[in-house]
Amino acid sequence: MSPPLSPTTSNTQKVIESICEVIMLGIRRACCPRMLFDGMTLSHMRPTRQTLDIETSEPSTSLATLLAGQRKFNLREKRILAVILAHSMLHFCESPWTNQEWSKHHVSFFKRSKQGDFDLERPWLSPDFANPCVTEDVDKLNSMHPNPSVLALGILLLEIELGDVLESFREACDLSPEGLENCDTAYFTAYRVWENKLDNAYWGYRAAVEACLKCNFFEREDGGPLSLEDKDFHEAVYEHIVQPLEKELWIACRVKPEEIGLESF
Repeated sequence: MSPPLSPTTSNTQKVIESICEVIMLGIRRACCPRMLFDGMTLSHMRPTRQTLDIETSEPSTSLATLLAGQRKFNLREKRILAVILAHSMLHFCESPWTNQEWSKHHVSFFKRSKQGDFDLERPWLSPDFANPCVTEDVDKLNSMHPNPSVLALGILLLEIELGDVLESFREACDLSPEGLENCDTAYFTAYRVWENKLDNAYWGYRAAVEACLKCNFFEREDGGPLSLEDKDFHEAVYEHIVQPLEKELWIACRVKPEEIGLESF
């Protein structure tokens, strides 16, 4: 699944009846077909030029592996990846393609066929989001964070900025009294790391991480759970999380979302 794209304002959108047909048409036309799932229907979007330049003879590498020490990220790579993953959350999480549980293990990269380095501006997201770290007896109603997808993005943003996996910062205070992981372990670790390790991050980036972890910018009147399928919450997430990351990308790197294949909301 390639980097997501925001809905086009074109009136030529057409409901897709066969994904295979769309892909084969793109191959024949030497272009990259794009599709948009809005929670109800899968529609065509304007195609782009075929720009994939990957080394198919070598396997992909997960973000988890790169963060564990195989590759260091520069500022531009960090900011671009953060914006792409934030858009990914809005478009794919909580849809039939994925669920709310996603992490660095579900983000992969291929090497460029010519340069030999990983193409960090084109992450691939796995639709298989089974989370082996969550025990079967976890009751999500007991989780302190109101939305797993937003929390997952906050953790990814922390890991990308610090260049390390969250687990390396874990302490005994993040575990249960029995010393075991539970549904709030990652949240406790992330919140402590955000408070103590992110002082040098740019304001916009730090604000986006804070919004992900606290998620106090939106509250349902009935006090119910928050879902990205809720249009109002979806828009609030864009305003308080995605937009600050887009602004940060422009301020730090002079790169607009459109330049990395994303369209503005």
